[in-house]
Amino acid sequence: MRAIILVLDSVGIEQAPDAAMHGDIGAYTLQNKALAIGSLTLPTLQSMGLGCIPPLISGGRPIAGVAEVGNATCVFGVMQEISVGKDSITGHWEIAGIDTKEDFYVFPSECPSFPDELIFDVAQSVASFFDIPPMPRGSSFIAP
Repeated sequence: MRAIILVLDSVGIEQAPDAAMHGDIGAYTLQNKALAIGSLTLPTLQSMGLGCIPPLISGGRPIAGVAEVGNATCVFGVMQEISVGKDSITGHWEIAGIDTKEDFYVFPSECPSFPDELIFDVAQSVASFFDIPPMPRGSSFIAP
C-alpha cells in the first residue's frame, strides 16, 4: 500500500484557535485569495476533494470556484496542530508524529531581519558563484 501526503504549505483554510496569539484573526488564506481574484480554478484539487474540506470545519467558509464533489478521487481531511509553533517546520514535524513543545526561532518581523554585514557577505558569495562582479561594501543592493 502506498500513501502520498499532499501538503499545501502556508495555504490556510481556517483560522486556528490560537489565531489571536499569532496575529492571524480572519486568516482564511485560501478563501481570501479566491475572493481577491474573483474565484479559483483548481480542477485537479477540486476533483481530489478540496472543496469538501470547509464543511468539515465548524464555521468553515466555502472556497469561491472550488465546489464540493460527490466522488472525490482522494481521501481528504482536516487537522489542527497541537504543537506550540506556527512555522512550516513545526507542521511538517507534526505530520511525522513529533509534537513540539517550544517554538522554533523565526525571523524577526522588522526589516531588515538580518544585519547588513550578513546580507553583504551572502550576496558576495552568491555573486562569486555566478561570476558577478563584487559590489563595494556599503552598497545598497536590496530595496528597503
